Amino acid sequence: MTPEHAAAFHEHLEGLLEACGRPRLSDAALRVWWAALERYPWEAVRAALNAHAAACQFAPAPADIVARVTAGDGRPGGDEAWAIAVAALDEAETLVWTEEIAQAWGIARPVCEDDAVGARKSFLAAYERLVAAARERLEPARWHATLGTDPGRRRLALTRAAETGRLPRAHVAGLLADLGEAGGDPSMAAAAGLLTGKVVAMPGQASRNARRFAGIVRDALHVANAREAAQQATQAGAAARERERREARRLAELQRLRQEAGGGGQGHEPPPGPDRRA
Repeated sequence: MTPEHAAAFHEHLEGLLEACGRPRLSDAALRVWWAALERYPWEAVRAALNAHAAACQFAPAPADIVARVTAGDGRPGGDEAWAIAVAALDEAETLVWTEEIAQAWGIARPVCEDDAVGARKSFLAAYERLVAAARERLEPARWHATLGTDPGRRRLALTRAAETGRLPRAHVAGLLADLGEAGGDPSMAAAAGLLTGKVVAMPGQASRNARRFAGIVRDALHVANAREAAQQATQAGAAARERERREARRLAELQRLRQEAGGGGQGHEPPPGPDRRA
């Protein structure tokens, strides 16, 4: 953020804290907030503040907003990254992974066959270190493909990467066309037709791009908010159905008790009245 964003940042932050029942910030507290978030693009900070307001009823600390900003950079968590990396043991598998996953796998691979547990630990330690360093530099995740020997798996992995946005569709189309596999997906075939020459690698490392970083974070937070809203709606529906079931059971029990109370004299005939035939 730059000084020109200070007024908007202050307004958004004060509004969020007020909504959470917190008092106005002192000048010292505001300087702490600004120092923690100044290095991030304002668009990403604003999206993180809005996401926190929509998802959490408690007031945030600066670290909460920093976590939301950095978590939206497109990098998978450690467990998912390990699952991607360990597939490299199969030469037939096509991998779509980030630079940090590939580098961490390079560290863990030599010990994987003899000590899978130790390899996983070394991978996670290296991956967390590499991701932290990349986030410190505000670098978005950069995905690339390592092609395996199985054509079917190769096509499936590349197509999924294009559908999820991990690889540009035009780049995937170029790879498939170069491998003679562009047919079967009209969108891929059309994209491949726009390309000339051989496409064999992703573009080189991009310089820091705060606008692109902010866009990635904003989109990721939007998806996360939509997923959380859907989960909350599902939970609310389940709770409503459970209340209806409890009410139905209560009414059934009440009806049973009433029937027992009203039929308590059943089985005993009342005494006969006078014989009117006489």
